[in-house]
Amino acid sequence: MEMRRLRSRYRSEPDPHVRERLLMVIWLKEGSSTYEVARLLKCPQSKVMYWKARYIREGIGGLATRPRPGKPRRLAAVDEVRIKAGLQAQRRWRTRDVAELIQEVSGLRYSMRHVIRLLHSWGFVRVRGAKGAVAAGPGGDGARRSGGLWARPRRASLRVEGASGAARDLRPQRGLAGRRT
Repeated sequence: MEMRRLRSRYRSEPDPHVRERLLMVIWLKEGSSTYEVARLLKCPQSKVMYWKARYIREGIGGLATRPRPGKPRRLAAVDEVRIKAGLQAQRRWRTRDVAELIQEVSGLRYSMRHVIRLLHSWGFVRVRGAKGAVAAGPGGDGARRSGGLWARPRRASLRVEGASGAARDLRPQRGLAGRRT
C-alpha cells in the first residue's frame, strides 16, 4: 500500500529534487542499500542517509523542500510569468528594455545588474556582436556591462530515466578549463 502511494507521488511530483528523494526511498524500500542507491543516483551516500532518516522521522511530507531563510522576493510569480511571456514575444532585447518591461508589468525598479541576474536565473544568455550574433554560453561577459542583447537558448531535456529507473543528467559537463566536454 505504501509503495503504491510512493510511486504515485513520484509520478505526479513536479519538483525534480523531491522526485529524486522519493526515488531514494522507493529503492531503499525495495531492498537496495544506501550505497547502491547513492551509486545509481550519482550522489554521496550521506545524502541518501539524510533523506532516509528524514523520511523515517517525518514520512512523505518530510521529503518536501522546506522554505529557505532570507529576504522574500519582491517580484511576484504572476508578474514573473507575464514578463517572461513578454520576452518570448520578441527574439532579442536589451537589458534596458527588460528593466522597462519589469517596471511596466510589476511597478518595480531594478538596477541593470539585478536585471542581468534575473535574466540569468530565467535561463537567458547574453548575445555577443551585432548582426548575426550568436548566443553566448554561461559565463559570458553579461555581468560586466549593463546594456547588452539577450536571447533564450534552446535547451534539451536535462534528465531522463534509464531502464533501471536511475535518473541521468544529459547536460554537457564542464572540464577543468570551463569548456564543454
